[in-house]
Amino acid sequence: GARDGICTTTADDEKIRALYRVIFQRDPEADETDIGRRFVQQQGLAEPPPPALPSPWQYGYGNIDTVAGKTSAFTRLEHFVDDNWRGGEKLPDDTLGWVSLGPRGGHPGRGAEHAAIRRWVSPVDGVVSIGGILRHENADGDGVLGWIASSTNGVLWSGAAHNETSPTRVETTAVHVGDTLDFVVSCNTEESFDSYSWSPEIRLA
Repeated sequence: GARDGICTTTADDEKIRALYRVIFQRDPEADETDIGRRFVQQQGLAEPPPPALPSPWQYGYGNIDTVAGKTSAFTRLEHFVDDNWRGGEKLPDDTLGWVSLGPRGGHPGRGAEHAAIRRWVSPVDGVVSIGGILRHENADGDGVLGWIASSTNGVLWSGAAHNETSPTRVETTAVHVGDTLDFVVSCNTEESFDSYSWSPEIRLA
């Protein structure tokens, strides 16, 4: 730019010139440099976007201790394939079986220790209500078992579904930052035909 009759070149001007050479294979005209400089200055004044918050949801497998009333083990599923979290690249996995979780449901794995667990980690202190419906819509097999387990308040709901729907409502439960709510689904006695749908809804009361 010019100041007191002296022509100066700024770092922004060099960037604008380099951009024009890449895109148009030529140097910018003076008015194009001015437009580019104004654009760069406006971007510098703009508010940066807020940082993305981590998702409160985790997807894994584990076991529910019904006597203690809590999840006794949780291991995150590491593979994301075809819009589903799973234990390995292929299904069934040699060790975990059919355990998988997708946007609307999933499938438990082999045995009680490989239950599918959709975990919510509370980002707030407060009181929440929980809604949703556990659906198992297959007459074959023997259905699934389900639980909602709080890390601080124990089992809040338990039930079963075999070719039916089961409402999974909890009126209120207190949570603190870092508390977990686990939505656990296990096979009944065997894992055949155990695909289910369950999209929990958590609302701050």
